[in-house]
Amino acid sequence: MRSDSDFGRWGVVAFAAVACLLAVAFYREFAFDTSRMLAGTDMLNEGYQLRNFGVEEIRSGRGFPLWNPYVYGGQPYLAILPGPVFYPTSLLYFFAPLFRAIGWTFVLHMALGGVFAWYAARSLGLGRWSASVSGLSFMFTGFVVSTVYGGHDGRMFAMALIPLAFAFLERGLRSGRVRWFLLLGLAVALQVFTPHIQLMYFSSLALSLYAAGRITQRWRAEGSWRTALKLVGLWALAFAVASLVGAAQLIPTYQIIGVAVRGSAGEAGYAFASSWALPPQEITSLFLPDLIGSLPGAYWGSNPFKLHTEYLGAVPLTLAGLAVVAEGRRDRRVWLLAGIAILSLLFALGAATPVHRVAYALVPFIKQFRAPSMMLGPTSLMVALLAGIGWQRVLHARERDGDLPWLWLWLGAAPFLLLGLTAALAPDGLMRWVRTTWYPMGWDRSVSVDLESALRVNGWLLVIGMGLTLGLARGVARGRLRAEVLLGLLALLVADLWRVDARYMSTMPIEDYSRSDPMIEHLQASLQPGQRVFPLPERGGYGQNELMIHRLPAVTGSQKFRLEWYERLVGGLSYRNLGAPAVWSLLDLEYITTRQEMNTGLLRAEAKGGRGTAYRVVGDASHAWFPVRVEATGDTAAALRQVLSQENWRELAVVEADLAPPAGSGTASVESTLPNELTLRVDAERAGLLVVSEVYYPAWRAFVDGRETEILRTNVALRGVVVPKGRHELRFVYSPSEFRTGFLLSGVALAGVLLCLVGTGIRARLGGRGQGR
Repeated sequence: MRSDSDFGRWGVVAFAAVACLLAVAFYREFAFDTSRMLAGTDMLNEGYQLRNFGVEEIRSGRGFPLWNPYVYGGQPYLAILPGPVFYPTSLLYFFAPLFRAIGWTFVLHMALGGVFAWYAARSLGLGRWSASVSGLSFMFTGFVVSTVYGGHDGRMFAMALIPLAFAFLERGLRSGRVRWFLLLGLAVALQVFTPHIQLMYFSSLALSLYAAGRITQRWRAEGSWRTALKLVGLWALAFAVASLVGAAQLIPTYQIIGVAVRGSAGEAGYAFASSWALPPQEITSLFLPDLIGSLPGAYWGSNPFKLHTEYLGAVPLTLAGLAVVAEGRRDRRVWLLAGIAILSLLFALGAATPVHRVAYALVPFIKQFRAPSMMLGPTSLMVALLAGIGWQRVLHARERDGDLPWLWLWLGAAPFLLLGLTAALAPDGLMRWVRTTWYPMGWDRSVSVDLESALRVNGWLLVIGMGLTLGLARGVARGRLRAEVLLGLLALLVADLWRVDARYMSTMPIEDYSRSDPMIEHLQASLQPGQRVFPLPERGGYGQNELMIHRLPAVTGSQKFRLEWYERLVGGLSYRNLGAPAVWSLLDLEYITTRQEMNTGLLRAEAKGGRGTAYRVVGDASHAWFPVRVEATGDTAAALRQVLSQENWRELAVVEADLAPPAGSGTASVESTLPNELTLRVDAERAGLLVVSEVYYPAWRAFVDGRETEILRTNVALRGVVVPKGRHELRFVYSPSEFRTGFLLSGVALAGVLLCLVGTGIRARLGGRGQGR
C-alpha cells in the first residue's frame, strides 16, 4: 500500500473518482436506463409534482411561481418547502428531463457525502487511507442512503453537507481564521436551501456541541480567554452568515409557521415533538438491521411504519470502538466525537430519555420539529470519523510497538459477537425473546419468515465483520500483515453496507407514473378557470397531489403545511366538511373522482379512467358572486358554524372584521388566471361585497381598476372585496414582502461573503509571497 505522502494533492481526486464510480454502480439500474426514474414514495406522492410545477412555470416564461393554485385550493409555494428551489443542483432540472435530473442528484450526493466525510477526516489530521475509511463509512451509512426509498432528496443533501460543515468548523477552530467560519456559514446556508431545515438545525446543534467542546479544550490548554472568546465570536459569525444567506428560504417559511398546521389538530406539544423518534428497541438496527425489520411487510416495531434503516456497518462500528478504547486517552477529540454521537443517539430516542426532554424545554425551535430520529445524521458522521481514527491508531501502533489494549477491545466486542452468534444460529428464538420481552403482551405485529433468514445473514456478517476487523487490525499493528489488508477491509465495509442499502433503491418507468388517461383528458378539457376537483382519498385511486402533474386544481393535497383557516373550512385531514354540498359551491368544486359508484342526484358520471370515474357536481356554482347579505364576526369558529348551516351558499357571507360591508348585486367572471395573478371582470349593479372562491392569504393584494383595495377574509377561508357599482377589472396579485426581503438579504449577504473570501485569499497569497522574499 502506498503511503499517504505518495498521494500528494491527488488524494482527494483519487477518492472522489472511486466514490463516483461506486455511486454510479449502486444506482446502475437508474443510471444506465434513460426511461426509468427513482421510485421514492414521497417523491412520487408529493415531491415530483411540486418540482415539476416550478420548472414548468419558469420554462414557460412566467417566472418563478410564488403561489401554488393546484393543491388545497391554493397556498404559498416557496414557504411550504416544496423542494431544493435555491439549491445549486436544481439547475440540472433545466438541462435534463426532470425525472432524470432528480435521480442524478441522488447519485451525486451519495458520492459527495463520501468525499466530504473524507475531507472532514483529513481536517482531523487523519492520513488519506484512514480518511478513506471515514469517507466510505459515511457514504454508505444506512441512514443516509436509505432516504432514496422515500425520495427524500433534501434530507440526503442536508446529511451529505454535515461532514463539509464539520470540516470547515474544525479547521476554523484550529486556525482561528475567519475564512473557515465564512465557509462554515455557506455550508449551513446550503443545508437551509436543501431545504431540510430540521436536519440543518439538528446538525447545527451537534456542531455547536463540538465547537463548545473544542473551544473549552483549547482554553484549558492555552489558558487564554481572548482566544476562546474570539472563537465563540467566529462561531456566531458563521451562523449569522448562514441565516442571512439562507434568508430567501428562512423568512417565507418562518412567516407561514404562524398561520399553518401540519396535523389534524395543529400538531403541538411534546407528543408532537417526540413523535417519530427511534424506539429504544431499534437501537439494535445500528448493528442488526433486520431484527425489527423495515419496509412495508417486514417492519414489526412500534412506529406506524418504517421506510429506512439506521445500519452503521460492522466494520465502522468496530473501528469506532477501537478508536474510543485505544485513542481516547491520547486525543481528547475522540471523547468529544464519541460523546456527541451518544448524545445525538439519546436525543434520537425522543421521550425515552431525558436528553430530548431537556432540549425541548431549553433549546429554541425544538418545539416546532418532530422526528427526533433525524439526529442520527450527526451520529452517523461521528461514528464514521471515529472509524477512520481507529484505523489511524492501528497504523500508529504498527510504527511503534503494536501496543493496543486488545483485551479491552475483545471484551467490548464480546456482547455484539454473542448477539451476532445468537442471530445467526437461532434467529427465530431471538425474535421470540425480543417480542415477549420488549413489547407488551399480545403485540399484534407478526414476524415474517423472510425476516428470520435475513437476520441469520445479519448475525454471521456481524460476527465475521467485527471478528475479522479486530483480527486484521491486530495483524497489521504487530507487523504480521501488510497494511494493504485495508483494501480488503474496505471492500468488506462497502459490501456489508451495500447489501442493506440496496433494498431501498428501486426504479420504475416514467411512463407508468406520468401517463394520462381518458378521465384526465376529459377533466383537462372540461374544467373552466378556477374550477376544482376533489379526488377522494382511497386505495387505488388518484393520489392527493397526482392531478397536479396534469395541471388540474384540487381541493385536497399532500404538502408539509396547510393554511389554518382552509383547514377549518374543509374539516381537517378527514375533509369532513366536504360532505356538505354548500362547501362544494364555496370552493367552486366541479368534479369528484372516485373508484366507487356514486348514485346520487348531486353527481353525474361523465368520464371513466384507469383508476376511477369523474363525477360532475350538479349545480350552479360560480367562482365569484355577490351574496344576498353580509355579516361580520371576530370568531372564526362562529363564522364556520354560520357558513355550514346555510342551505343556500349565496345567501350569506361572513367576514372576519369589525363591521360588515354592504351586500351588493351583479355578476363576475374569471378573465385570466396565473399562479401569481388572477383577473376578474365584474359588473356590479349595486356596490357591495364580492366573494371570490380563492384562498385568503395576507400577501395577496387586490386592485379594482388599478386602485388597491382591502381583502377581507370571508366565509372562513375565502377572499372578499368591496366593489363599487359599475363595470370593473378586479385583479389579485400575489406579492409577498417576505420573499422580496429574503431574496434581497440572501443576495447581499452572499455577495459580501464571497468578496470577503476573495479578499482573504488575496491577502494570504500576498503574505506568502512577502515571506518568500
